[in-house]
Amino acid sequence: MNTMVTNLVSRFLPCSLRARLLLLVFVAVIPALALILYTDRDQRRMAEEDAREHLVRLSQVINDENKLLVQGARQLLTVLANLPAVREQNVTACNALMEGIAKEYRQYVDLGAVEPNGVRFCGGDSILADSINFPESHWFHKTLQTRDFTIGNYQVARLTRRAVLPLAYPSVDEAGKIRAVVFAVLDLEWLKVMAAGSALPKGSTVTIADDRGLILAHHPGGEPWIGKSIAGTSLDQALRTGPEGLHSLEGVDHIRRFAVFSSLGGGGESGTVHLILSTPQDEVFAEAHRILRRNLLWLALVGFAVFAAAWFGGDFFVVRQVNSLLTTARRIAGGDLKARTGVSYTSGELGQLARSFDEMAGSLEARQEETIRAEAKARENERLAVIGATAASITHEIANPLTGMYATVQFLERQLSEPDGINADALRGDVENLRDEIDRLRALLQDLRSFVRSGQLDLKSISLREIAAEILTMERHNHNERGIEADLDFSASLPRVMADKQKLKQVLLNLCKNAADAMPEGGKLKLRAFQNGNEIVVEVKDSGRGIPEKVNVFELFTTTKSQGLGLGLAIARQIVAAHGGEISYTSEPNKGTAFRLTIPLTTADSPQSSVTT
Repeated sequence: MNTMVTNLVSRFLPCSLRARLLLLVFVAVIPALALILYTDRDQRRMAEEDAREHLVRLSQVINDENKLLVQGARQLLTVLANLPAVREQNVTACNALMEGIAKEYRQYVDLGAVEPNGVRFCGGDSILADSINFPESHWFHKTLQTRDFTIGNYQVARLTRRAVLPLAYPSVDEAGKIRAVVFAVLDLEWLKVMAAGSALPKGSTVTIADDRGLILAHHPGGEPWIGKSIAGTSLDQALRTGPEGLHSLEGVDHIRRFAVFSSLGGGGESGTVHLILSTPQDEVFAEAHRILRRNLLWLALVGFAVFAAAWFGGDFFVVRQVNSLLTTARRIAGGDLKARTGVSYTSGELGQLARSFDEMAGSLEARQEETIRAEAKARENERLAVIGATAASITHEIANPLTGMYATVQFLERQLSEPDGINADALRGDVENLRDEIDRLRALLQDLRSFVRSGQLDLKSISLREIAAEILTMERHNHNERGIEADLDFSASLPRVMADKQKLKQVLLNLCKNAADAMPEGGKLKLRAFQNGNEIVVEVKDSGRGIPEKVNVFELFTTTKSQGLGLGLAIARQIVAAHGGEISYTSEPNKGTAFRLTIPLTTADSPQSSVTT
């Protein structure tokens, strides 16, 4: 199971050691990145909570201010309703009174008194004086009916395009009769003054809307928004689904905002008026974003520095040493046992590994040198043994004719010592025997010379097919006399080879003669050649009596024929080996023998050269 997991992980990991070091650094940076992102999320949550608390607190302040204004207006109207100038409908005194109060309290855009029939008799200097139709105003009639303080509906004045709130209180005499109705129209422009004095984040807005979704007041830039509807917008949906808490929505200016809602009203018939305070999310999260950018920048700089340190430091402290170990391992695998890592033998793992590696290489080198010395000694012993065996064989081969020659010479000496007893025919026969033994020694010396010089090559571009054809032509008479059917199977497209023509001809001729000698009563001889990869294969096959088992025909002075010195195949093997090839045979008794030799292919167009091996 562990092996499967290891193989699976290794399949997806980079192969390069440097890449793995960088991956390790990257993995180490991930927790820092995760911490930065977690901190950013926490800061955003705190910023969102701060924004909610700030907006809720400001909403409470505005509500309190609105209540104070309404309460102050009620107290003012209560006092005015009891003044003689109002009860007695003294127009001059009432106008002077209203004018002075209006100058003192700027939050009132209209202040005056009205007769019970709805005719204004006091305070007519306001720009709203002609815009209020008292007989048709519901709040006016409600004041007459309830004989108490009445709050009207928020409405947008047609002339000023400003939201106002009418307030009224009845003036009742001692008899309980309503003599007049004093009223005050409260301007919502006070909202701008309060919003401007509050520490609102940049881009924040304060909006007042009624139940129908009409905007009654807006800060900043209130006038373009007055009278517009928020019905169907995300603001309206948030108002209707749940006004409590902080809402994330798109404002009327199409900017993502955080908003809080509250009801703004002073009682009476003003209905539910909604106070909407919002601030852009970008401003809320501005500080969190700044800190995030700063932290990410620092992380990037630190990460880059760490990556650079891992790249260059890893290269200097790890990769170079590992590459040195790898290069040394490849050199040793290639046979260079003198290769060493060159890494300092420190106390670290790589230093210890380098020490062990170099010690192993030294041990292998010592063993190789020991093996080479042993092999050289074995070859020397083998060479001496071969020389001894060769010398013994040569001594035997030379001793036999010399013995005969010595006996002949002694016989001739005896004959010459007795001139009268000389037999001319006997002398002539002895001389012929002596000449035959001398010819035999000359042939032996010639074969030995060929054996010694078999490794000296005169390389030229030659055609094996032409050599084989020449040999069959030379041996045609011999083959015909013995009833041998010779066949040549050499392709005309057979590549030329770089070889010594005379020596290869000597090899093939020797094989053909041996094949003919193995078929005294006739048979079949076939010469075949073909290309096998980067070498040419030549086969000489006969249907003769075969070679007995356990006979090494390539050994010096080994022969299966009644005549011959046994040097031909030994010379053939030397010549083929000098060409970089091999010679072998297969044989079956009374079925024939097949000799197979291989000659490596080299560039046939190479210049003529002589090689001694």
